[in-house]
Amino acid sequence: IKDLQDTQLYSFEYSFSHIVIILIDNALDAMKNRAISNPHMIIDISHHDGMIQIIFEDNCGGIEQKPIESIFDTEISSKHSSKVTGGLGLSIVKLLVNEKFGGTITASNTREGAKFILHLPMDDGQH
Repeated sequence: IKDLQDTQLYSFEYSFSHIVIILIDNALDAMKNRAISNPHMIIDISHHDGMIQIIFEDNCGGIEQKPIESIFDTEISSKHSSKVTGGLGLSIVKLLVNEKFGGTITASNTREGAKFILHLPMDDGQH
């Protein structure tokens, strides 16, 4: 985890923890299912212009779903047990980011894996 600016977010603690858990859990599943030899995830946190940017980047081979934005749709899943879970994880993440935080989330592939970028408005902590 890189947070060189000591960034603070004043908002929905449990909703934020759900977002983080889902993103990390998805990367862990990819690491296991794809037998990645030296798996890692980097979480880079920064803030500027009233926004917090959080990047989750792994080396687990990337997102195969096309178009990539469809991973946030309900019922889309790359997991073998998708019939049971229904692919709700990333759709919940997007809903929480948009509705609870008023932010955005994007997904892309890098040379080694997947990259999720969250942009969340900063709160001054006054309320």
